[in-house]
Amino acid sequence: MNEVSGSLTSVGRYLLQVLDFGLLFLLIYEVFRLLHRTNSLQVLKSAVIVGFAGLIVSFLKLPILSWLIRKLGPTILIAFVIIFQPEIRKIIVKMGNLNFLSLRGKKNARDTEEKITSVLDAAEELSKSQPKSRGMLLVFLRSDPMGKIVNDDSDLNGEELNADISKNLLVTIFKYDTPLHDGACIIQGNKIVRAGSHLPLSEHYDIKKSTFGTRHCAALGASEKSDAVALVVSEETGHISLAHDGYLEVNLERKELEQKLTQFLGRKTVGSSHEGDSRDEAKKVS
Repeated sequence: MNEVSGSLTSVGRYLLQVLDFGLLFLLIYEVFRLLHRTNSLQVLKSAVIVGFAGLIVSFLKLPILSWLIRKLGPTILIAFVIIFQPEIRKIIVKMGNLNFLSLRGKKNARDTEEKITSVLDAAEELSKSQPKSRGMLLVFLRSDPMGKIVNDDSDLNGEELNADISKNLLVTIFKYDTPLHDGACIIQGNKIVRAGSHLPLSEHYDIKKSTFGTRHCAALGASEKSDAVALVVSEETGHISLAHDGYLEVNLERKELEQKLTQFLGRKTVGSSHEGDSRDEAKKVS
């Protein structure tokens, strides 16, 4: 009887060890995915290098370096946070975007859905315009400020609108040769805050040598310099594309656009599989 009890205890310990290692592996994997999505792998690499160096010093019991690490440890930590502040902030923002405790989640989801519907209705009308498609460029601001992509002191920053988002307003701006149709509309929250804004163009070789026009280069440039998401309607083909995190996804269907915009601008939709699977379909330019 004691032997059976001892065997069960051993099996239990073994299962706990397997569970322990499994959860540890899952945690490491999720942290790595988060760092990859925020383009912050350099934070992880730097932390690993510093940690590995500290282990070597501790293992070899090097007195001078051990003393130096004890004295300068807090300073090194503060310097690390300062140097990698933008990357760390993006990681925290990504974690905060889960909105587990948000009491306004339902209202935000409804507002986001209405905004996306208005934007995509306008995009589809412009893409199907006759005798040729009309181009459109929209930039959805997220956590990064507008100043990262629009210079307030520049003559090319566009006109301030602060208007409610509507299909008719967007079509009016982009379908006809208004003074604002050549630039981008900047959307913050549920408002079109600026129109006719000129954005920084992407300097990436792949996009510059391709057949994409200025709108696509500007959309990609905005997504490289900030965490903004840009939607583009091609004047040549009528295709609707999405730029985010230095990637350009071309010729997306409405359902795909709804899923991706909902994920970027609000809560994730059921069945949305952007981060991993859609990268295979995206044109990678970073």
